[in-house]
Order: sequence, then C-alpha cells, then structure tokens
Amino acid sequence: MRLTQREFAGWFGFPLATLKHWERGNRRPTGTALVLLSVIHENPRVVLKAVRKARLWQPAMLPAIVPHKSFRAPPGLGERGPPLRPRGPRRR
Repeated sequence: MRLTQREFAGWFGFPLATLKHWERGNRRPTGTALVLLSVIHENPRVVLKAVRKARLWQPAMLPAIVPHKSFRAPPGLGERGPPLRPRGPRRR
C-alpha cells in the first residue's frame, strides 16, 4: 500500500503507538483489530473504499489523517547568494 505508519494508522483508526508496538513485536493484535488487519491484507481496496464512505457519512468518528511531512530540503536551500563584498585584495 506504500503508506507510512502514521498514514496507515490514520486511515484505519489505529493509534500510532499501538501500530509501532505491533511492528516491534512488543504486542500482538487481537479481536477486531486482528480481523481488520486480516481483511486489509486480503483486500485493501475494499477496506479503503469503506473507510472513505465512513469518513463522508460521519467525519468526526474517525481521527483525522495527518499528512505526510517531507524531509526533503526546500528548493534553493543550498544555493549561495551573491557575495557580501567584492573579492580581491583589501583596500585601506
């Protein structure tokens, strides 16, 4: 699905910390979380479609999806501007 942990947790309503514990192996999913993860694994498109519908019908019921932050440098960050003073020998 190519989602970050934060995006996956936001889309499917899992707390991010819980998802991290599952991936580290500290905890194992049980009950409805295990069922939902199994369905996501088998048919992610259907689950995403259902989540989109649920968000449209009752937007306050699921937590907001936090947009992915880019760690890339903004354009022009490393470029040098014109020198502050002309280069060459100093004049006194």
